[in-house]
Amino acid sequence: IGDESTRGIQELVSKQRDPKTKANIRRAAPGNFHVSYPRNQPVILPRRGQTKPALPAQLRSQLKQLLSHGPVRLSELESRYMAQFGKPLNIMQYGFYSISEMLAAAADFVIMQQSRTGSQLLLRNAVMPQNQIKHLTTSPSKP
Repeated sequence: IGDESTRGIQELVSKQRDPKTKANIRRAAPGNFHVSYPRNQPVILPRRGQTKPALPAQLRSQLKQLLSHGPVRLSELESRYMAQFGKPLNIMQYGFYSISEMLAAAADFVIMQQSRTGSQLLLRNAVMPQNQIKHLTTSPSKP
């Protein structure tokens, strides 16, 4: 509360600018910009160059877990992923443009086979060549 002796100081204080508005004006300059993203959605950044992204460890283990129960048709991959993990298979979140690109990155443990019903995805270690199967059945067991 001001009186006659502090009226001049009170007028000067009332004419002061808020320092926050000055910072906002400076931030809105053409050279500087501020972008805010929603916190619940991942930020998808565009890829530069021809390099393909690596398969993240979390997605790798989830695909192994999904395919460990048996072959999965390519057309059912997204629905089976949703049923098992409770969230959609959002491949763009991991930097892939398509499912085929993601499967190419997983070629070290996933095999795509053609069947009468369409393409099937299998774990690489689950598929064994015929000559190895014969070798296992004909070799005597060691005590």
